[in-house]
Amino acid sequence: MQELFDFERYNDEYKYRVDYSNLYKIFIGNVSLDRLLILDISFKGYDYLSKHYDEKGKLKQPVTGEVFPLGSLFLIATNEKTNSFDLLAVRCVIGT
Repeated sequence: MQELFDFERYNDEYKYRVDYSNLYKIFIGNVSLDRLLILDISFKGYDYLSKHYDEKGKLKQPVTGEVFPLGSLFLIATNEKTNSFDLLAVRCVIGT
């Protein structure tokens, strides 16, 4: 047998930082991948948004979230003739 994927190493290697920002944005940064994702949460509704933002969309105080460890891993056949496969890793981002 040969190990194809080590989920513990994956979780250790890919750390994220989740920060709320003005104008209903959340920045999700990954230093290992040199990537920054921006989520727009303006659709969340008044009850949720008013806890963290003023009426102009300014953050009331610093708020952070987190990215859970690997939750699911899917094997996707990319070429069945050559037995080529990709892995799709799924992690959940949570806020408050």
